[in-house]
Amino acid sequence: MITPFTHYYYNVNKLLSKRFTNLCLNFSKSGHSNIIEDVNKIRGDSRMKLKTLWNKFIVETVGPYSTGLQLEKKFGLESAAVLNHIYKNKPTGENALGVWLDRKFVTNAIWDAIRRRKANISEALNDTLHEFFDKRAYSTVKICDLACGYSNYLVENLKHYNNDKLEIEFIDKDIKSQYELREPLRAFKNVKTSFRRSDITNDKTYDFVGAPDIMILSGYFDTICKDEVQIEYILRQVYKSLNPEGYFIFTTQNTNYNIKTIDELLFEDNSNKKAQKEEKDIDNIRNMAEITGFEILSEKVDNENRYCVYVAKKS
Repeated sequence: MITPFTHYYYNVNKLLSKRFTNLCLNFSKSGHSNIIEDVNKIRGDSRMKLKTLWNKFIVETVGPYSTGLQLEKKFGLESAAVLNHIYKNKPTGENALGVWLDRKFVTNAIWDAIRRRKANISEALNDTLHEFFDKRAYSTVKICDLACGYSNYLVENLKHYNNDKLEIEFIDKDIKSQYELREPLRAFKNVKTSFRRSDITNDKTYDFVGAPDIMILSGYFDTICKDEVQIEYILRQVYKSLNPEGYFIFTTQNTNYNIKTIDELLFEDNSNKKAQKEEKDIDNIRNMAEITGFEILSEKVDNENRYCVYVAKKS
C-alpha cells in the first residue's frame, strides 16, 4: 500500500538523487571536474537555496493532493478551470495536506484582484440588465458571452433574472468548460441558452444568434489576445453585431505579477513583483474601442489597479 509518507519519501530521494547526479555529471571534456565549483555555488546563500529546494519539494509531493494545483498542472494557471476554483475560494484536496496547500493557493493575495474583477463584471452586467428591463421595458434581452469559460458572473446574475426574458449564447473553444457550465444552468430552466464551440481568435464568421443586446468579453484582452490588429478586428465585429442600442462589457489588465513558478506564488512575498504593463497596452484598447464607435460609459478597477472593467455603448 502506497501511503502519503511513502510518496513523500520517494520524492525526497528522487530530488536529492537528481541533484547529486547533476553535480557528478558536470565534468568537462578534458576530464576536469567542476564539482567543487558547483558545491561552492550551493554554499552561497545556502539558507535561501535550501528554502527554495524545500518549497519545490512541497509542491512536487503535496501538490498532487491539492485541487488547485491539480487543475493548474492539467490546464494551466490562467485556465478557466483554475479561475473557477479561485472564484469559489474554498480550499479542497484529497487529504489534510492537500487542503492545507490548496488554502495557500486559493487565498493568495494575488487572486483578490481576480475575484474583484468578477464582482465588477457582475455588477456591470446587473446594471445593464436593469437598464434594458426596467428603463426600456425590453420584452427579451439577448446576451452573448464570448470566450465564456465558466461564466461565473452570468450565472450569479441569473439568480435575479430566472425568467424567459433572457436568451444567452455561450461561446468558447474549451468544450470542457461549456460542458461543466451546463450543470449550474440547469437551475434556471426558464432562461433560453445555447452553446457554440469556437475560437474567436481564428473564427472569422462571428455569426451570432440574432443581434445581441449585451456582449461580454472577460479576460480575453488581458492576457490571451495581445495582437492589436486582432483586437481591433474583434472590436469591429462586436460593434457590427450588437443591437443598435447594445452594450459591450470587456476587461483589460493594467498590472501583472512577475511570478515564474508555483512555489514562488505559494511561499514568497509577491508584493514587490508587480510589473506595470506598457502604457500603450493599457490605453490602446480603450482608444480603439472609441475609434470603432463605442462610447465608454464607465470603467471600474480593483484596489490594486490590476484589472479594469469597461461598459461601452454602441453609439
